[in-house]
Amino acid sequence: MKKTALIFALLALAAPVAAQDLIVKFAGSTPSDQISFEANGCDLSNTIVMLDLAGSAGDLIFDASKGTSAHQPVEIISGYGALSPVRDGDKRLQVLVRDLPRGEFLNLSAQLSDTHGQGAGMTFTPSHIAGASIRVALSDRVLKGTFDAAGTAKVTLPADASVCMASAN
Repeated sequence: MKKTALIFALLALAAPVAAQDLIVKFAGSTPSDQISFEANGCDLSNTIVMLDLAGSAGDLIFDASKGTSAHQPVEIISGYGALSPVRDGDKRLQVLVRDLPRGEFLNLSAQLSDTHGQGAGMTFTPSHIAGASIRVALSDRVLKGTFDAAGTAKVTLPADASVCMASAN
């Protein structure tokens, strides 16, 4: 009996630790589009995420021009983080996720436009962002996720990732 318990204990220690996911979702809306970040599996802390619109099916850009009626600043509407400055026509946005408990969201609003002239004021569907990417920089590597036609990108972080905060659970 003791031998069986010892074997199960050793197997439990040898079992791989579950991976953690960072999920980013895009929803087209008027007057501004929504981008949400969700930690699924661990609490994230001080994580830099690069959102890159290059390669998006809609050839999207950030519409940050203050002279248009469709102008909406890129801003955090809920959650804790910081954003890199965005100029009109930029395709990249760096997001510092300061504190994102699992199951919670960091939500951004932004006005996206395409470069095909349909642009300002148009409501984009999630398929327009398909092909765009997110990147998470860890100390030893960069992990990448690509948006699918449903407007979702996922990066699987290793269980021991430095961006995961120690959890009380």
